[in-house]
Amino acid sequence: MLRDESIVFAQKHAQASSPVHIRVYDDMPHVFQMFGYMPSAKHSLRESSDFIRKVTLGGEGVPNKSFERINVKGERRPLEDEVVVEWKDRIGRLGGGAKFLAKL
Repeated sequence: MLRDESIVFAQKHAQASSPVHIRVYDDMPHVFQMFGYMPSAKHSLRESSDFIRKVTLGGEGVPNKSFERINVKGERRPLEDEVVVEWKDRIGRLGGGAKFLAKL
């Protein structure tokens, strides 16, 4: 549910003037970064630290928009527009609901 809400939020704000960055790691559980033995966890932490360095003092900045999907080998591809299939119905049954997501 958190994954889908994050994707929907990013897609809805893709046309905003503020930067939007989302990376979805395939086949990973929630907070997978705490499993340091996993290559995806190491990759994610490295990506996060690089991002923080780029946006803080003396950093080079980051592109304005970034929508990526990363597989377990660390290979990148664009995040598909239809990655959240029928999210309105599914979220409505699980809680939060479409009315909540519409406000995002």
